[in-house]
Amino acid sequence: MITALYMPSTLAIKASQQLSNFVPIFLTIRSGRAKIQHNTTTKRPSGTGIYSNPAAADSNICIRVSQDLQKKISRYLISQEADYMSFRLVCKLWRSIAPPLRWKVAVDGDDDATRCYDQDSMWLLSLNQNDGLCTFYNPFRNFNCYMSNNDLIGCEIRYAKDGWLLVSKGKSLFFVEPGKQIIHLPQKADEYFCDIMSFSASPTKSSAWVIFGIALFMSLHVRISYLKKGDDKWTTIIRDGNFPPSCCSPVYFGEEFCVLSQLGDVGVFGFFKDGTPYWFVHKLSDVYSPPICGACRLFLVQHDEYLLHSVVVTPQYDVHVYELYFPSNIIVKLVKQVKNWLLFTSEASSFGVCGMKVNVDNAVFFPTFNTSNNYTYYSLEDVAFKVLKDNCTEKTQQKELLNRVWIRCELKRN
Repeated sequence: MITALYMPSTLAIKASQQLSNFVPIFLTIRSGRAKIQHNTTTKRPSGTGIYSNPAAADSNICIRVSQDLQKKISRYLISQEADYMSFRLVCKLWRSIAPPLRWKVAVDGDDDATRCYDQDSMWLLSLNQNDGLCTFYNPFRNFNCYMSNNDLIGCEIRYAKDGWLLVSKGKSLFFVEPGKQIIHLPQKADEYFCDIMSFSASPTKSSAWVIFGIALFMSLHVRISYLKKGDDKWTTIIRDGNFPPSCCSPVYFGEEFCVLSQLGDVGVFGFFKDGTPYWFVHKLSDVYSPPICGACRLFLVQHDEYLLHSVVVTPQYDVHVYELYFPSNIIVKLVKQVKNWLLFTSEASSFGVCGMKVNVDNAVFFPTFNTSNNYTYYSLEDVAFKVLKDNCTEKTQQKELLNRVWIRCELKRN
């Protein structure tokens, strides 16, 4: 069953009337004949009561509404944060003037792209594996956009960076630039399964990109898998040491991949000049104060070329942010603010943004909503979760949506 927004014929007659005054009619489409369901009741002219059968509607109403008015309705739906997909589902004619969205990516340090740091540039992406429908949620506007991509049916997003997605489907892995191109990668063998993954740079912008993945192996070892550009197969290495990776994706930091363990240790993977891989661990779990327990969730966020942020979420939803300073020996410092910064964290992508043109600062953004489905973020200044739309402290229980990934892009209609 599909529910679509259906506009009454009075739109064609009273085009100058405010759209907010119209009462929508919902068209419920089943496998048979369409039925019209009005959300109002109508009185008999004789005043004898209320009857349930609505007046017949013109089946050609979509044709009667002028194209200019249809476009105005489409723009109205977007500006009023209504469901854009519902408008597209009414008929082929309406779908033609409300085309699907495409994204344009702004990459840091790319002179050919426009930097994109306003409230329309940050989206929380979720993928419906059954039909390939991508839902983009903008927390600053409380607004959803949609993009259908058949190439993503049955896929899982493993990492996102520079406008590219690293996705897996069974043993297969490939890069996807939604709506544009796909780069197929060599299949992984069963033993190359990775808990978390990352890649160093966009496959079209770098001549030496690397994909990196890691998993705990037989409790006291880690299994590392990697693929360099030009390789025809994956390489796997086993290293000793009890290093259970956290849930967050690794960060490519100064030509090395940094990985957080569940207790706050930092593993580092890279290559010597001769191409030989190396792996070592900075033991930091005893340095954190307050200490990190195994039930905490950890995220790693890059700040600049020397500094990472470790974001720790306790089972009680307390949030602590630590600076990990890397010039020589790592310095771990609990901080109470990240002034002018917003930290966006999710399992498949985490990053920090400085100087965003929004009225929120010094905060951490998770894929979290309250029980009323309002988006919530964590304010370091107020030491509390807050509802973004009215900026009030959130008292109800938080729920975190998994399989979501933060991306930075500009969504454009065709």
